[in-house]
Amino acid sequence: MTTTPRVSVVIPTYNYGHLLEQCLESVFAQTYKDYEVILVDDGSTDDTPGIAARYEGRIRYFRKENGGPSSARNEGIRQARGPLIAFLDSDDLWLPHKLAVQTAFADAHPEYGLVYCDMQHVEHGRVIHHSYLHERGYTCTGSGWKYVDLLREGFVFTPTVLVRKECFSAAGMHDEGLRTCQDLDMWLRIAKLYPFGFIDEPLVVRQYHGDNSTTNAERYHANHIRVFLRELESTADETAKQVLRGRLSEQYFALGYHYFSTGSRRQARRCFRSVLNYGMRADAVRYYALAALPEGLLRGLCAVTGRGPYASS
Repeated sequence: MTTTPRVSVVIPTYNYGHLLEQCLESVFAQTYKDYEVILVDDGSTDDTPGIAARYEGRIRYFRKENGGPSSARNEGIRQARGPLIAFLDSDDLWLPHKLAVQTAFADAHPEYGLVYCDMQHVEHGRVIHHSYLHERGYTCTGSGWKYVDLLREGFVFTPTVLVRKECFSAAGMHDEGLRTCQDLDMWLRIAKLYPFGFIDEPLVVRQYHGDNSTTNAERYHANHIRVFLRELESTADETAKQVLRGRLSEQYFALGYHYFSTGSRRQARRCFRSVLNYGMRADAVRYYALAALPEGLLRGLCAVTGRGPYASS
């Protein structure tokens, strides 16, 4: 570790002690060595402090009260000494040449505020996607001004990012009120001010294990709605507004269907009604009507069709 490293690696963690060691080792295995590791413990109650102590002298360890991933990443940014910041979640991994490839690309393209790459996707130890962005059919990736493309598709994933620290001075820090979708919100704000660079190569291993923060469907959709509403209010770009109206329609419908399928019919009706603020959708009208039916009639329909909140009763 140099006194003034080129890259600050920010790793927020909360109760992932069982995965933390392999995460850290994937950083220490990097072929590029001019970095520091900043581990921000967001109030873990497991053995995270003990694991961190094993790496004394190799990492900078900060422990704080639990405030969520945005709060932890912000603390890491404040502590960072390098002009480049790379984020890694404590349940994910980097391939050994990740930093070498990205720093070389960033040095060759000083106009890019943020550089991102592709990744592998692993579920319960099994590789599901060797090239996530390609295999999942993302069509908006690439280099350049990506704000509108990011509204269409959220293709920038936090562990794949290398970002210039100056971007946070210009765009602000992560929204600490968001427990999910805070990464998309941050990249959108940066994308308004800086072009992005894309490395079309999987340099990251993202691990899905069932307790990731994005598994809470209600919070996931509600936070997307919050971010998209904020963008709709702040942008003057007509193309962006059109895309945002479509995304809000999608997210309100998804949240409404979640409420409908779990029996929260009043919340479902509210969401399906909100869908119609952004354009007519026949399925939203249909589900709004279903959610307004008397409970006995809805139970009967669910029993006949085998679908809906009462289908198993």
